Amino acid sequence: MLYPESMFSLGFSVLDTEEPSYIVRLPLLEDTTNIPWIFSTQDPSNAKLAFELFRTNPDANNGREVIGCGMALLASLKQAFGMKRESLHRHFTIPIVSNTTSEYLGAVTFSFIVSHPLALPDTPPISISDLWSENCPTKVVGHRGQGQNMLAAKNLQVGENTIQSFLSAVQLGTSYVELDHMPVIYHDFLVCETGVDSPMHTLTYEQFMRISVEQSDQSLNAPPAIVETECFKTPMRRKTRTRSLNACDNALTEAFMARVKHTFDFSTRGYQANTRGAFIHEAFITLEELLTTLPDTIAMDIEIKYPMLSEAEDDWKMDPYFIEANFFVDSILLCLAKHISTRSIFLCCFSPEICILLSLKQARWPIVFGNDSGNWQPSDIRAKNLQEGIHFAKAWNIDGLALASQPLIFAPKLVGFVKQRGLVCASYGAMNDEPEGVKIQAEAGVDILIVNKISMAAKIIATLEDSG
Repeated sequence: MLYPESMFSLGFSVLDTEEPSYIVRLPLLEDTTNIPWIFSTQDPSNAKLAFELFRTNPDANNGREVIGCGMALLASLKQAFGMKRESLHRHFTIPIVSNTTSEYLGAVTFSFIVSHPLALPDTPPISISDLWSENCPTKVVGHRGQGQNMLAAKNLQVGENTIQSFLSAVQLGTSYVELDHMPVIYHDFLVCETGVDSPMHTLTYEQFMRISVEQSDQSLNAPPAIVETECFKTPMRRKTRTRSLNACDNALTEAFMARVKHTFDFSTRGYQANTRGAFIHEAFITLEELLTTLPDTIAMDIEIKYPMLSEAEDDWKMDPYFIEANFFVDSILLCLAKHISTRSIFLCCFSPEICILLSLKQARWPIVFGNDSGNWQPSDIRAKNLQEGIHFAKAWNIDGLALASQPLIFAPKLVGFVKQRGLVCASYGAMNDEPEGVKIQAEAGVDILIVNKISMAAKIIATLEDSG
């Protein structure tokens, strides 16, 4: 929509740099989050973003005169939570005051992210053509390994995001395994196994791994504490040979679940993944353990879990702060760089800011941006609109989009719409576990299907390939 231009315009610049300034005509009424202005500075900790309000004046220099100004000290806007934490509220408002009277003229609301440089080994990038090509069949990616843990499933399920789950996925015919990490391998933002709604970033590594040990045979086989329960009237040493559940194991499992059941995530879904009793519990693992344990022939889709503001506040009821984005991304990339091999890896994230940092900091691993168009409505325009998602991906040299499967099934031509823009098209969601959903998307040429029912999807795609 076009709006009549006023006699006013707004300028942006970073002081003490040779970077050019940007000027836009007012009014500026649409959401311009997806139209970024980029500046470089040698000293980001002292970066000063200046705003100037101009009025058209034919007699003034360049045909406009400055009537108001404002300034933001960028580093000070990020200091509230310390060096390794930052607010998920990325919009900041500063006043514009008159040059002559200091009278309040208006306000500017803006968002920003600072990307700090990261030194990584000089290695050749993984070619997109090595991962996907136009003539190759759709790749099947095992969601969280062998598939997401669900109580409604009729099959015996290995704990999600575990070594055994990833190995089982390959045996069932998947091309890739998807893993979620922060930076250990875990899917959710809240760790409800603690008994409270603990955000992952509030736990130490030792605390996180202790949760897994409490459910393991190592814990069950340990000498019991001196307490009386229905199970233990007197302390007894467990035999280390058995791995089956008995009444005593059930009592310990029930006590563990009683601690978990009042947490937000459990009360919402009615279960917790990878818990002993409901599923085959496997130990929690780190990204480094996974990279060094899985054979290099197993490719990986690494989903990097970083919440958007709407996810934290609306979906998970979390406090709106998280790990500082640069520290978070650097920790993951340094771990990947430490274990570079012939393994095919691509990175996926639903956070636009994290995708920007991944693109600016490295060129080795392809990046797929998770877009929620047709799934739910996050507050960020880049994440809830397909066209805006494509624009964002092209602007930041991102290699593909991961989309909710439902729109692609109802309108298969959307797959071609994405691929014609030179982007990889991936899909996720419940309809990827329906045979017809897999068939429609595979025939439309979708590059990647992230699924729970790996064997079913692999067989359908193999059948289509044989008949084609």
